[in-house]
Formats: sequence, C-alpha cells, structure tokens
Amino acid sequence: MDKQGRPIPELEGWQIVFSLEDGITSSEGEIRADGTFEAFTFRPRDGVPPGTYRVYIPRRYLDPERAAPPVLDPMYEHPETSPLRATVEPKPNYFEFQVERIRLGRR
Repeated sequence: MDKQGRPIPELEGWQIVFSLEDGITSSEGEIRADGTFEAFTFRPRDGVPPGTYRVYIPRRYLDPERAAPPVLDPMYEHPETSPLRATVEPKPNYFEFQVERIRLGRR
C-alpha cells in the first residue's frame, strides 16, 4: 500500500522478503495487484517461522540483466536500508506495509 493506503498495482509480480533479524531464515511472497501477498519459507502455504524480521521489496528483474523501472523509494529494496519490520507470532498473522513511491527525478 502507498502512504495513503492504496494498493500499488505496478508492484504486481514483485517479491516481498522477510529476513530474520537474528538468523539466516528468509521467507518471501509474491505481491498481487491489490497489494496482498502470502509469504512462505520452503514451499507455498508453509508460512513464516515466528521471529522478528526485516522486510524489504527487492526490485524485480525483467531478465538477468534488466531491472524493472523503479516504483518505490530505493530504501525499500535492501534489508539494510528498509524501515519495514514485522514480528511473526505462532498464529495466523496479517501485515499491511505502507511504502513510499519513488519521487520524480530521483533514482
């Protein structure tokens, strides 16, 4: 969702990644046009292990050498710079992240 709570349809097909802060586990999910996603670790529908995660949205690649045009502020592309965090509990979890679109003239 953008900062106004609206889905960002351009993110359809991009990945959202949950990287465990105190470990090596990571989980990911594919973002749908309506902004929803379902994250998994080893296989679809297995969920995300409990813990505290850095969450980031790496830029999608159109092919091995061509990145998609930027949609979000670049800070969301890497776990080291993304301000997004999530604490996953051992129960069904729901997360809604609000992100900033890239500002015109900034790459």
